[in-house]
Amino acid sequence: YQRRVHGLLSVYFFSFVMLILKIFVACLFLMTVVIIYRSTLKSPLIIENFRKQREPTILIILLGSIRKDLKNKLKLTQFEGYKVHLHYCPDGRWDYLDWAFGTVSHGSSNWFECWTESLNQTIPHSIIVTTDPIYIMSNWLIRWLEKAQQWIANTQINVAGVSIRNIEEVHDVVPFSMNSYTYPGLPSGPFAFYPKAGVWSDFMHWLRLNQTNVETTVSTFIKHGSEWINKYIEQQSMEVLYPNVPTDNGNILNVKWSDDLVDFPSSILRLNRTSPYFNYQEVEKAEKEKMLVTAERILNRSPYVAIAMVNDGFIDFTMSFICNVKWMNILDRLLFITTHRKAYEVLRLNSTVAPITMPPDLEGHLTFKTVGYWRWLLRRVELLQSIIEKGLNILLFETDAVWLRNPFPLLEALPKSDIAGVPDGSANYMGFGFLWVRSTTPSKRVWAELTKRFREKVNSYANLNTSSVVFSLGEQTILNSLRKEKYAYCKWKWLSKIKYLSGIWYQSKKMRDMTNPIVINNNWIVGNPAKIKRAKDWGHWFLAEDSRSCDEQSVQSLINGTTVRKSSLRSEDNPKLSIHKWLAERKK
Repeated sequence: YQRRVHGLLSVYFFSFVMLILKIFVACLFLMTVVIIYRSTLKSPLIIENFRKQREPTILIILLGSIRKDLKNKLKLTQFEGYKVHLHYCPDGRWDYLDWAFGTVSHGSSNWFECWTESLNQTIPHSIIVTTDPIYIMSNWLIRWLEKAQQWIANTQINVAGVSIRNIEEVHDVVPFSMNSYTYPGLPSGPFAFYPKAGVWSDFMHWLRLNQTNVETTVSTFIKHGSEWINKYIEQQSMEVLYPNVPTDNGNILNVKWSDDLVDFPSSILRLNRTSPYFNYQEVEKAEKEKMLVTAERILNRSPYVAIAMVNDGFIDFTMSFICNVKWMNILDRLLFITTHRKAYEVLRLNSTVAPITMPPDLEGHLTFKTVGYWRWLLRRVELLQSIIEKGLNILLFETDAVWLRNPFPLLEALPKSDIAGVPDGSANYMGFGFLWVRSTTPSKRVWAELTKRFREKVNSYANLNTSSVVFSLGEQTILNSLRKEKYAYCKWKWLSKIKYLSGIWYQSKKMRDMTNPIVINNNWIVGNPAKIKRAKDWGHWFLAEDSRSCDEQSVQSLINGTTVRKSSLRSEDNPKLSIHKWLAERKK
């Protein structure tokens, strides 16, 4: 019995030893394989092969013919280093196309075969399907689509892709401040579609099953393609993302690039077929969100954000101001809040802008002390409150001013204070034309109370017409009341009265003799035409006659410190009122 037990134990022990040896040999083999794999991976040929596999490739499927006038323009399009394969399926005779961005293949005039052939040419990173090449001739198309693709991947919305052509009747009702929106369908007729990964192949499969009795020519797809895609999108309960950006001769992405083009708001505007209109509260929320993102981006370069709010009536003033400060190299520290489409499209080409939607009755020139003027100022106060509440320091300025020198170094050397400003007319009356606000607990409380009181005052005129004149207490008066009340124990400081001046400087020779201005506000005069004439008379207008470029001679005079009055009345002031009479008239 003992011998039998010992025999069994010997067998079990031997089997266990053999199992351990097998495991050891297997591990040794795996380690050898890993070492060999790693050594071969370091080969330049292997690395190059991996790079080729990962190289982003755009596949453009072009259905239809290319007009002769577009061939040369198409060659100049920028694709930002991407390899672009063009699969060209004409609806008639094929024309040779010189393509510098990748390869060109000639496909069948049967659109089902065209799709299959295109996949045989390349494994694409992204696909663009278009029936007109004009929609892909955009310098920033690929960059915008890449950012849009990231947004699509993270959103909860069931997005089919991006339409590079807008639906005009829908686009017209979308606020210009929204750089994108969604709509359940493509425009009828010609289209350019950037489908989400997998959507196009699913659509082609759906089309084969549901459109069995239609002609398969390219010309048929050009006529009915968007209609079929829209049916598929509707059945799948999908939406299409649309860019809502400035245009260049109808080309929606061939414009100056800025990051605000792809600051997609978390609450994106979603339109539907039955009522393609927007909820103003949702838009307002998204606008503030984008504005704060833009302001924080500036704050990375500066301890504060210099802000001016501009409507269509102040475009020329703002362009002149940009020419005024361009040589100071401070444009990247300025933020222009634009309240209308024209101002946004013009100013974004030269500066940093944050678009904000305003009602149509507040467009253009707003006359001083009208209800529309007060409503516009209330919106400015509310927007500034949201920036201050976010913890951002601000410098509020007006674009009808002239900056003779860069004011930032002196401002940054100021002693600590919550709010600092300059006298406006009276020595004890702080103006809004050049106002420094540090985001502190006292300044936040002051601004919140200012907003509350001013809103109550403006809302009391709700039944009046926008053009009605109301001699109301403005935001400046309320701000000064809070200062006198010592509200929230806020620390106030006066900026230098000989360096930061109001428009009275233009009226008083005595003031000019006693001061050495850095900033002069062009106020204390009513009406934009009168302001422009005054600025031109004093050599403080820097916009050329074409209203687009800078008057280099005036700018150079400013740099050289030789700016003088251009009026023939140089030797004598020409005010209708002396400074004392002006103040008495204002008090009256």
